[in-house]
Amino acid sequence: IAEIGLPKGISLVGTQVVPPLNAGVPLVRSFRTALQRYFDEPPTAQSLAGYLSARTTIDLLKAADLKDVRGSLADAATRRDRFELDGFPIARRSDKGMQPFVTQVMLGAQSRLVG
Repeated sequence: IAEIGLPKGISLVGTQVVPPLNAGVPLVRSFRTALQRYFDEPPTAQSLAGYLSARTTIDLLKAADLKDVRGSLADAATRRDRFELDGFPIARRSDKGMQPFVTQVMLGAQSRLVG
C-alpha cells in the first residue's frame, strides 16, 4: 500500500475481472488442470487472474518480432482491444455485450489480505 502512496491506516479494495472458479469454460478448466499439475494450492481468483495475465503475455510473445521484441510487444498490446483465451472474452476497454465477473480483494491498513 505504501508503494502507491496511500497514508497509513487506509484500507484498499482492488477489483479484477475473472470468470468464477467453478465456471465450465475451457479457460477455467485449463487453469485448474495447470494449477493441480504444477502447484499444491487451492484455486483463487487471484491465481486465476495471474494465469490470465501469463496466457495473454505468452500469446503476445508468440507474435513478437525478434528484431524488435520490446517495440513489437508494445504495438501488439495496444492493438489488441478484444480477444479470446480458450473461449473467454477479454477486452482492454469496457465493451458492451461482455459478461462482467468481478472479484473484490481488500488489503487492510497493515497490507494484509482481509478477504
